[in-house]
Amino acid sequence: DNTVIPVTTVTTNAESARIRGAEFEFLFRPVASFELSGFWSYTDAKFEKFIDPNGVDLSNTGFSRAPKNVYSVTARYTANIPQEVGSELSFGVSYFHTDDFVDNDSAQPTQITYGYELVNLNMDWRNVYGTDVTLGAYVNNVFDEEYDFGMLDVFSSLGFSSRTPGDPRTYGVRLKYEF
Repeated sequence: DNTVIPVTTVTTNAESARIRGAEFEFLFRPVASFELSGFWSYTDAKFEKFIDPNGVDLSNTGFSRAPKNVYSVTARYTANIPQEVGSELSFGVSYFHTDDFVDNDSAQPTQITYGYELVNLNMDWRNVYGTDVTLGAYVNNVFDEEYDFGMLDVFSSLGFSSRTPGDPRTYGVRLKYEF
């Protein structure tokens, strides 16, 4: 049997959409040894008029992969250490948050990436004992938050979809040599 199954590609375009948003970044250093920095991003994006090729009205649905709020705050303290020990010893903590968002272009509410928060810690000791070596340590995802990066919907026609999990708690040591 030499039956040929035609392959059809349908390009879909929304009639109208609206995107509003704002971004804010800051860096605050009240003293030389302490720094507070961060950002906030707000996005309000939705289709105003959008009928998909199957006749489904997707008007007033949000854009996929566009969380309303994403923000992060980082604090870093740099300790004064003797020059013969190193040029800098710093400790940092960061907090990251993202809201829920739909992670597919058909706006199916069952395919949502849920919001999550991450806390990371790090330490860097630069020019260890006058050398060109930097020694660092870190812990990412301190509270072992379970989260994912969303849906890969390539195989949904075969009856399954996959999600990409986020990294669990990870920790380690970094050694860097500058030349």
